[in-house]
Amino acid sequence: DCGDDFHTWQENLPTVKKGMYGVGGAMTSSWLNVPVFLLCWDRLLKSGKVWEQDFTVKMDPDAVFFPDRLGGILLQHKGKPIFTTNCRYWGGDQVGKLFGAIEVLSKQAIGAYKGKMDTCKNLPWQGR
Repeated sequence: DCGDDFHTWQENLPTVKKGMYGVGGAMTSSWLNVPVFLLCWDRLLKSGKVWEQDFTVKMDPDAVFFPDRLGGILLQHKGKPIFTTNCRYWGGDQVGKLFGAIEVLSKQAIGAYKGKMDTCKNLPWQGR
């Protein structure tokens, strides 16, 4: 059942800085924390836990989450390579952006990431 299996791990993480939109070519005023999450996704892939469930949910510690509600929404997407967007702040944005409070990825999407991991890790994610 959704929400019945959860794990926590501890990692030694790099220090990250906060971007300032428009300064030095920065495209965000948010935390430039991709290096942290690259390590976390590596750890999760190494554990093998991502293949045991249809979806993996990454949560911020201060986010509110109702697993049963999410499970009903995701049921129609089972078996497909999807990730959820969670912000349509910019008017007319039909696709949405991915911000960190809650991120949901299917195991097929994680498999796509794993298959192209070197490419993904070398994308211009530095906030510029």
